[in-house]
Amino acid sequence: MPRIAIKDYDTSFFHIMVQGIRKEYIFKQEEDMETYSRLIYKYIKKFRVKIIAYCIMNNHAHLLIYVEKINELSEFMRVINTTYALYYNKKYKTKGYVFRNRYKAEPIYSETYLINCINYIHNNPINAKICNSAIKYKYSSYGEYKKDADTIINISKKIFPEINSLFINNIDIKSDNNYKFLDYVEEKEFINSDIVIEKFVKANDINYEDIVKNKSYFKELCLKLNEDSGLTHSEIAKIFGVSRVKITRIINDM
Repeated sequence: MPRIAIKDYDTSFFHIMVQGIRKEYIFKQEEDMETYSRLIYKYIKKFRVKIIAYCIMNNHAHLLIYVEKINELSEFMRVINTTYALYYNKKYKTKGYVFRNRYKAEPIYSETYLINCINYIHNNPINAKICNSAIKYKYSSYGEYKKDADTIINISKKIFPEINSLFINNIDIKSDNNYKFLDYVEEKEFINSDIVIEKFVKANDINYEDIVKNKSYFKELCLKLNEDSGLTHSEIAKIFGVSRVKITRIINDM
């Protein structure tokens, strides 16, 4: 099996998710999805980013991106989301924010996680019961892996033939449930992180200082802080005085 240089995973591959504010559909019609996909296509020509996979749903969208400089990723996402928001507000005669946040991002650190992430992104329409096969969904990159046309991921397929080969060889394998990916979430009330930690310490009869030393407990608490308190990996890292990379790897069991 072809191998991708491990250095490429340090900061280069990112799973991005954007979603609508107030649970709203931001891609209400096919025209909206086509507009967003055209913006992606237009600005990958301008910025030095490569799209490995994507899927545009009614209330959110996923992008798997390769970028050499993180500021180029930020600028790319800022431009396409700002331009789309202007289009959306004009079309639907609304004002204000369209996206819930700027975007969410998680780094990809391994070949296995990369392939599972591609499958996860393409399986979004199936999981949402929109269709029973990824090939039937028009607004994702699944079908583009089988085409030689000038598509959004065409450049990436040429630059990273090993990714293309790896994915095609695993195209019908379901994502491993052991991996947790960025996903659309409903608005909900989060629990204060101090309360989550206090309850966890009491429930497991463990000293706070010993949690980081125990990988199993540490992972469980990090997941709770992420899910129950809504903390990002960076925010969790600050609580425990460790790097964001360590938190991401622990949560994803890298």
